Amino acid sequence: MGACVSEYTLEFFSLLNAKGNKEFIQWCMKERLIASNYECPKCNERMGLYKQKSVVLDGFEWKCREKGVNNVCRSIRKNSWFSKSKLSMYDILRVTKICFGRCMKNYVVIFYFKYI
Repeated sequence: MGACVSEYTLEFFSLLNAKGNKEFIQWCMKERLIASNYECPKCNERMGLYKQKSVVLDGFEWKCREKGVNNVCRSIRKNSWFSKSKLSMYDILRVTKICFGRCMKNYVVIFYFKYI
């Protein structure tokens, strides 16, 4: 488990969110809060990350690159601690930061493996 991350303040999350969904999602991937890639369950090829405003809360989803053949889509939240929530990932991280302070990332990992 990593050390506590003190640089992730509420201001940090606000600035990150202001940069847009793509950068916020990339940060979540870098921090291993969500998957950074996904494999299509039908063809076993790597799925691509596509912008999708109208259907999904976070603005992006995984889609099989074999368009028209497999038509498989997956939420970027799949198999993450965000998956059951209707809140934005940004709001979830802000609430978590407020409630659990500096060791937020460690708590999220422990919670995920203990209760999911």
